[in-house]
Amino acid sequence: MAEWKASCRGNREKQERGRTGGSKGGLFLPDQPPVIVPVFLPFQGCKGRCVFCDQKAITSIDEKGVSTETIVRFLSDAFSKTRRHEGKKVIVAFYGGTFTNNPLPVIRQILAATSSFREKGLFSSIRVSTRPDSLEEEKLLLMKEYGVDTVELGVQSMNDDVLNRAGRGHSSEHTRDAFYLLKSLGFEVGAQLMAGLPGDSPAIFMDSVEEVIALRPSMVRLYPTVVIEGTALAGLYAGGRYTPLGLEETVSLCAQALARFEEEQIQVIRIGLAPSQELIEGRRMIDGPWHPCLGFLVRSRHYLQKAIKSLPSSDWMGLDVRVRVPSREITLLRGFRNQGLSALKAALSAKTLTVTPDDSIARGKLVVEPI
Repeated sequence: MAEWKASCRGNREKQERGRTGGSKGGLFLPDQPPVIVPVFLPFQGCKGRCVFCDQKAITSIDEKGVSTETIVRFLSDAFSKTRRHEGKKVIVAFYGGTFTNNPLPVIRQILAATSSFREKGLFSSIRVSTRPDSLEEEKLLLMKEYGVDTVELGVQSMNDDVLNRAGRGHSSEHTRDAFYLLKSLGFEVGAQLMAGLPGDSPAIFMDSVEEVIALRPSMVRLYPTVVIEGTALAGLYAGGRYTPLGLEETVSLCAQALARFEEEQIQVIRIGLAPSQELIEGRRMIDGPWHPCLGFLVRSRHYLQKAIKSLPSSDWMGLDVRVRVPSREITLLRGFRNQGLSALKAALSAKTLTVTPDDSIARGKLVVEPI
């Protein structure tokens, strides 16, 4: 584990917070991404359990209901470090469970626990995650009163057979209806997609990507499907009825999805599962494309593919070559363990390859020249 920490920690910090999107043909790296203060509510409000899900393993938090006192203590601790938030947009985000499936009084209690912090100007808005089939207008209007402006939907797939096999309990039509309702009430809507679910395939996944693009989400998250001990998926895996994607296939597939979302100027705000202690130590994960820096692997792959496509047609064979790129994109070009540089050098057939920062170059662009 020490090996990946040395290689990935800094890259993950930079590239998952400075995410891609933006103008067509370029790389969108917002100058000041928001600070997210996450509050996890594992399984709270869930109607059932999907075949892949174990939120305790993903978050390292027990499945007990989270009290308002706990929320207040957590936010008090988070906002005691206000210096690091200065000059940035701060968002409180409730993740895990199905937020809008909680009873109305519970939703009110959870959101009321944030009110004193909002009144002090410590954060600007709230986002929640939920299911497409668990939306009631009365609850949504209450959420608006308390400053919720974004709802992320656990779409996972737009293929009904995949949704059925995953035990989701909702259809693609629920997702379309949810987008319409949320947008009509003025919410920004995010979509969470999973690659490699039972019954999924690269073609089906990319079809889901296209259908989500048509719904015009404000943001997207891409997650891999991993096999966690104690889940129904672990039973399918043990019985030979499920085979997870490999890491390379996942990186390639998510890079394709990232490219499409970027072309449509839709931000992909996260790729990969959060590295909880249980996942890092491998105590509960049985198999699957888990990597603590999956987001960086995908983003650097996408960056490299764009870089190679944009290379000038000159003959660089056997030459000493310099590549000039914007300073904040050097890590993307280098890739994990400098794999990107090696691939670029091979594509150029160069004798040597040197990378130089040059912030006069537009983001997402590079200049290749002989030394």
